[in-house]
Amino acid sequence: MQASEELLTLAEIAIALAGFSGVVVAFGQRGEMTPLDRWRFAALLSMSMSAAVLAVLPSVLNLLGISGPFLWRTSSAVYLCVAVLHASFFSSRLLRTARESDAPASRTFLVASFLLAALHIFLELLNVVGWPSSPNAALFISGLIVWLVLASVSFGSLVIGARPR
Repeated sequence: MQASEELLTLAEIAIALAGFSGVVVAFGQRGEMTPLDRWRFAALLSMSMSAAVLAVLPSVLNLLGISGPFLWRTSSAVYLCVAVLHASFFSSRLLRTARESDAPASRTFLVASFLLAALHIFLELLNVVGWPSSPNAALFISGLIVWLVLASVSFGSLVIGARPR
């Protein structure tokens, strides 16, 4: 299967993000987490673990005998379902939490999150429909990279928000 090493690397990055977020929360918080920090932590863990699972999905499908363009179309379709569920679950919570927070950074984070989420969903949608070319690893991996950038933005905002108060 093409791109197996790249996918394994992305899975390792995703797991590292999840692990470092736990360290940040354990050592960075001196008291109760704010609702925004709790949201950031939950979203980061969810994004990281989802990215790790999605990164190994094509290898599992390949072991089941699925290959070629159908492998990437199927992987992207599963990715698309996970991404839409994730976005619908976390976006309503983020909107509510951002309204409660007066920090301008949370509004910037909100806009960046929605733009990156739209981009990675769009990339996977292109792969599912097979446009501009047949489904391939490049669009699937590009979507995963954007997902991990979104997780990294969450990590950065968690680190900034986790300073001792």
